Amino acid sequence: GVNSVSFYSVDNAGNKEEVQNVEVKVDKTAPETKSDAPTTWVKEADVTLTATDAQSGVAKTFYSLNGSEFKEGTTLSVGEEGINHVSFYSVDNAGNKEETQIVEIKVDKTVPETKSDVPASWVKEDVTVKLTPSDSQSGIAKTYYTIDGSDLIDGTSFTLSQEGIHDITYYTVDKAGNIEATKTAQVKIDKTAPTIFANFNAEYELGSTLNLTYSAQDNLSGIVKEEVIFNGKKYKNGDTVTFYQPGEYTLSIKTTDAAGLTTIIEKTFVVYILIQLDVLPKVIHGNKGIFGVLATLPKGYCSTFDISTVTLNGIQFTSKNWGLQKLGEFGLFKFEREDFEWNPGYVELELRGKLSNGYVFVGKTNALVKR
Repeated sequence: GVNSVSFYSVDNAGNKEEVQNVEVKVDKTAPETKSDAPTTWVKEADVTLTATDAQSGVAKTFYSLNGSEFKEGTTLSVGEEGINHVSFYSVDNAGNKEETQIVEIKVDKTVPETKSDVPASWVKEDVTVKLTPSDSQSGIAKTYYTIDGSDLIDGTSFTLSQEGIHDITYYTVDKAGNIEATKTAQVKIDKTAPTIFANFNAEYELGSTLNLTYSAQDNLSGIVKEEVIFNGKKYKNGDTVTFYQPGEYTLSIKTTDAAGLTTIIEKTFVVYILIQLDVLPKVIHGNKGIFGVLATLPKGYCSTFDISTVTLNGIQFTSKNWGLQKLGEFGLFKFEREDFEWNPGYVELELRGKLSNGYVFVGKTNALVKR
């Protein structure tokens, strides 16, 4: 503190000096310096050092940044990324030196980075999106995302199940307040398989042609692959085939969309032999009795007829007579007139069945009916 000293002198003759007074100021206490350094992560920091001394007063303040030489001053800026160390002390007017203090200033200038596992292509099931943020300095504070223009949502995982194209935005903020630039992604979901539109008959005449034309549609991801297999061979949409042999033919049409969904339609065709059909007699009277039809195969075919499969206008050929059965095997079939409903005029008759070799035959003709 401040000490007062009074003093005087007396000489040998007895003369006494006037009393004098002086002050002696003593300061044994070092000054104290405080800093306003932030304790959390920041993007940058301006630090002020404030020193106090109750006795002799502050003479100078010194600081050092990250081990540099001490310099005089009470303000400094810290901008180097990472954990910075500021050392400082003050000296008072009595020469007392404060113990050096050290504070940490954590600076993070780098924005965080967020990665997503959004699938790049179309998918056919629900999608769970995971957002993975990273930050090498201050660490992650929050991650936000939106779905199809929604309000911001805090989180790193969500599931989408509705079909269609979903627009996703997302970004992350770190603990220093650095904000990542908004990222965008699309989640594309297609749960509906393609549709195939095709119109084919169940049977075709020998020698006719078939146009393998169809239309395929997919309203979301789109069709990426089509495959046409006709009787084991590959064809393309719009190709034509000619039936040179009777028998059974198979057709498979397969379409696949960008999400991996597949639609298959399969058709089976029967190619029949067209026979010549004659009615015996040429005029049918609508009363009881028997009439016959004669089936003649085209040249090159010599098979007999499988009489168990033969029908005329849907009426099954049946005969217990061995002779009539034998005639039927060679193409002459006898029917009871009363098994049919007759209307006067010309009536179309259709005979169909199988040959003994399994091939289907069909014959058509018109007969005149009279009462």
